[in-house]
Amino acid sequence: MSTSQVTPPTMAASLISGLIDQSKEILGGTPVFAGTRVPVRALFDYLEEGLSLNEFLKDFPRVTSAQAIGVLRLTQLAFDAILYEDSSRRMHSSTSEA
Repeated sequence: MSTSQVTPPTMAASLISGLIDQSKEILGGTPVFAGTRVPVRALFDYLEEGLSLNEFLKDFPRVTSAQAIGVLRLTQLAFDAILYEDSSRRMHSSTSEA
């Protein structure tokens, strides 16, 4: 199956695999970087505080650069999908009003 044939939920699931784990046994189900007990939210907290990705990786050495960048990329894709859906909805409603 080519990337163009993958549905967005399937693509998201394949991107999450290897990046994020979520289990009630680990931090009560809080999403964590795969293979660690580091909450994904910690990355965003660091960035919100103005700290760098390198500082985050230094403080959480079990998280790989590929994992952190993968989560950021996944977030970008989710944001793009939301914008696309909103844009499509607005275009559809404007054409149905005409």
